[in-house]
Amino acid sequence: MHIHCPHCGFDGEMPQDRTKKATIATAVAIASLIAFFAIMLTDNISEHFAFFASLPFVFGIAIGIAANLSHCPKCGHKNIVTDKNKDAATNSENSNKKIKDFKELECQLNKAISDGDNHKMATIYHRMAWVLVDEGSDGSDFMRESNRAQLRHIAESGATRADIIATGCCAACKAIHHKTVSIRKEIKDPQLPQKNCTKKLCICDYAVNIDSVK
Repeated sequence: MHIHCPHCGFDGEMPQDRTKKATIATAVAIASLIAFFAIMLTDNISEHFAFFASLPFVFGIAIGIAANLSHCPKCGHKNIVTDKNKDAATNSENSNKKIKDFKELECQLNKAISDGDNHKMATIYHRMAWVLVDEGSDGSDFMRESNRAQLRHIAESGATRADIIATGCCAACKAIHHKTVSIRKEIKDPQLPQKNCTKKLCICDYAVNIDSVK
């Protein structure tokens, strides 16, 4: 068993002899506890009083040994971290960080909306979509809003049409690569992200159609 001690910094494998002894001590503790209740239920406590009375002490000693053998082999500190606990703590920390990142993005998005900055809105919605996808959730709604903001940003240049760019996306999306669409119609009902995209999140984008710029 690989362990890490936050007290002294020890990072390595728990000695096998300690692991075996701890397992044996735990087994003895469980056996003594079972024997204690078994005798108590038989109503023959007086016949086995000496043995019966000694069981709590055996249980306590065994538990103490098992606990002590589970401490850090270098400094004896009890709050060691096993691989399993370490992974759980890391996953929890990563999840909390993503939640914090998402909340920060929400604050940035509110400011971008207040400022009417479509370019920033598109970027922030895009990032929020990927935070959700990384957490195993559906980010398509946020990606759709990102595309809407991108279309509004393109319209600010005077363009009335946009081209769909599917570079790096799936085969289904490449079929609409360089397709020209009306910005006004597309903002109402964006084709992107593609519903039949085989990637975990469609990465198709809109680009200004130069010929439509007034």
